[in-house]
Amino acid sequence: MDLFDLSGRVALVTGGNGEIGFGMAEGLAAAGAAVNRRSRWGQERGCGSGMRERGGTAEAVTVDVAEETSCRAMVAATTGAFGRLDILINNAGINIGRRPEEMALAEWNNVLATNLTGAFIAA
Repeated sequence: MDLFDLSGRVALVTGGNGEIGFGMAEGLAAAGAAVNRRSRWGQERGCGSGMRERGGTAEAVTVDVAEETSCRAMVAATTGAFGRLDILINNAGINIGRRPEEMALAEWNNVLATNLTGAFIAA
């Protein structure tokens, strides 16, 4: 048994346009998984580029995991397109770039909604 053979599996990677998310998506596709990358930026940052030749989808769909309806639609679209969802990589995240005591409450709430609540909703 090849532990890295993901043939027939379906993976969803949130934050799939960032360096880590894109790298994870590439690795999953190289192992044989059908990979669906989702990003807040969608097509704008080339969400589908490079994935077809690695076995992943090139579907560029914008999703904001901090928004419940958007996040739930992302999961439903993946299961609708592939009939299943085996692997979820909750990679979406943001960083304001300032110390917490320097952030406005709205900025702090945005970080929590994206980094924590989005992972909860997707799972």
